[in-house]
Order: sequence, then structure tokens, then C-alpha cells
Amino acid sequence: MDNLHYDILSIQERMNKRKAQGVHVINGCAGMLFDDEKKLKTFFDIDEIIRSSFDKYLAYSPVLGTDEYKNGVLSWLFDEDDEKLKEKYNINVVASLGGTGACKMLFSFIHSTHLIFLPDIRWPNYDTIVEDSLAKMSIYSYLDKEHKLDIEGIKKALPKDGKVLFVLNDPCENPLGYSLSREEYYSLFALLNEKQGRVSLLIDIAYYDYSPMENYLKELLLNSKINFDIYLAFSCSKSLSLYGLRLGALIAIYSKEKDASLFLTSCRTYARGSYSCVNSGAMGPISEFYSDKDKVKKVKKELVDENNRLFIIGKSMEKFLSEKGIVSYPYKGGFYLTFLAEDSHKFCDELEKKDIYFAPIDSRRIRIAISAISLNDIEEMKKRI
Repeated sequence: MDNLHYDILSIQERMNKRKAQGVHVINGCAGMLFDDEKKLKTFFDIDEIIRSSFDKYLAYSPVLGTDEYKNGVLSWLFDEDDEKLKEKYNINVVASLGGTGACKMLFSFIHSTHLIFLPDIRWPNYDTIVEDSLAKMSIYSYLDKEHKLDIEGIKKALPKDGKVLFVLNDPCENPLGYSLSREEYYSLFALLNEKQGRVSLLIDIAYYDYSPMENYLKELLLNSKINFDIYLAFSCSKSLSLYGLRLGALIAIYSKEKDASLFLTSCRTYARGSYSCVNSGAMGPISEFYSDKDKVKKVKKELVDENNRLFIIGKSMEKFLSEKGIVSYPYKGGFYLTFLAEDSHKFCDELEKKDIYFAPIDSRRIRIAISAISLNDIEEMKKRI
């Protein structure tokens, strides 16, 4: 089998050729947010700042990012509670090339000391980043038979000794669209606390702003005693719809007693030895945006509207699949929904004949980019299938 044939970019190439021929294609593979008019979603207040101030930020940026940007990221994520968290923890923020760059930076930091513990159903690029970082990896069962976090499976798979980096993509996991409940978060944190710091946690929060769930992470950080290191991989691509500007952050949350100098030195060395520094033309305007509370409030209101729109589309797609007798994973929100097929590659081939483009993620699972389709697309699929 030609695996490149089913790579998302290859699928999109074929789709774009058909679209250029005037064919009405249904694009369910692009991991970007489009509005109902099939235009890439943008936020006026962010675009306005970028256009008006981009040329003020053409010099090199500080290697690890400006203080304005780093403080802005924490304020964006934790609202008025960011100062409380700074008082409780030793928090260090490093600017990165998107969420992917944050993961790569962390994997490079711990590659020689930690085993990277990845879910069995995951974003395929994790494997590429692990391989490029020369790290070792192991796999845990993400969801049990009832489609809940498989705590018992995790306990069994977790290595008995040595340091481990537990990787969790939450909320709105890519590719399933699953988000952990409060009970699941508390169960996971209780398990990691038992390991007395041997197991660290990376939460890839790329879809942080698209969750219909409450902020259980902030709740735990504020109210619980945590005795393990926590890292967050944040992405401006998804939160601010800035996919091409490649801006994000790696956040290390340590106990007050832990020295972060080794982490910061490693991040600095990695940056200087690869891309030098992040995109100043992105970081400068976004720092200005973060400092404008009125603009932040307006964009967050828009994000709530987008969440509601996505959730309606996702649930409608889930219902359509169910009516066709197709089993899908429970959609909790975000960009993606995944369903099961006996032969995912053959299934996608048949859909392409009807100009419907989804992405097989393995031999039995197919991912739909809810973020790229509309309710009208679902009605059109009903006619074609």
C-alpha cells in the first residue's frame, strides 16, 4: 500500500484538483477552521493589529520570547488566576514554533532521560517528532471499551521504573474529538501523584479554546497538591487562527522548590541550534493583542460562538453516521470526529469517488475534520451516500 497516497496533504492535493475543475467537493480532511462560507476563519481584532504593527517587529526576537508575550500566554490561558498560579508554582514559558515546535522542544530536552508514553490513538506527527528527537517511546491504551479514559490500561502499561513523559492531547483530542471529564482528570492526576515525580505530564492543549468542558486543568492546579512536573504545549495556530505564522509556547509548571535553569538552557540551546528565534512579526502583534483586554474579551466571545457552531456540526455528523449504522467515537467538541470502518483505506477510496474527502488514520479508523465542513455539506453527503 502506498501510505503517501493516504497522507492528508496528498488527499488535499487530489481534492484541490477536483475543485479546480469546478467540482463541488466536500473537504473533511483540512485541520483548519473554516466558516460556513468556506473561508478560513479569522478574527478582525487580531488581523487589525497584525496589519497595523507588523513592520514594527522586523528585528530578531529574544530567543525564548519576550516577557510581554509569555505573560500574555498565561493570562490568555488562565484569565485572572494566572497570578495565583505564579504564586503557587515555578512557571516558565518559552515561545515556540507553534504547538508542534513546543512538543519538539520538550522531547529534545528529555529524550535521553525519559521514555515518551503515547496514546494508542494519536496525532501521527507525534511519532515523527519522537523519531527526530532520538527518543524512545511506549504506548498506552487511551480509551476503554466504554470509550472512557482507560485508567486501568494505563496503570498496566506504565513502566515500573525509569522516568516517563506521559503525553495527553486534551481537550478535543486529535483525532477523536474526545475531552476528559472532571472525574477522568482527577483519576489521572491521582495516578501520576503516586509515582512521586518519576512520571511527568505533557498536555498538548492545541484545542484548548474549543472545549465545551470546564477548565479542569486550572481547577486541579489551583486546588490540588501536585508532585510531578507538568508541561503544556500551546498553539496560536488553533486558538487565534494563525496557522501559517507558527507561534506557540512550551510552558513548564514546576514546584516552587525546583530549579528551571536546566530546562531553560536546553530550550535556548535547541532554539539557537535550529531556528534561532521565533517569528518576531507574529509575537510582537500578538503580545499587543494579549495586553488589550477589550480585544481579548471580544475574540473569546467569538470563540464561544465558533465552539457552539462546531458542536452543532459535530453532533449532526455523529447522528448522520449513526443513521448509516456507522460507529463513531463520542464527539465532545473541537475540530475532529473519528469513526470506525472495516477497511478505512478502501472506505475512503469509495468516498473519493463521490468527491468526499476524509483521512484514514490507521487501517480501521477515519478522521473527519468537522472544522472544515458545514451543515450544508452533511445534507449533500446524505444525497451522495
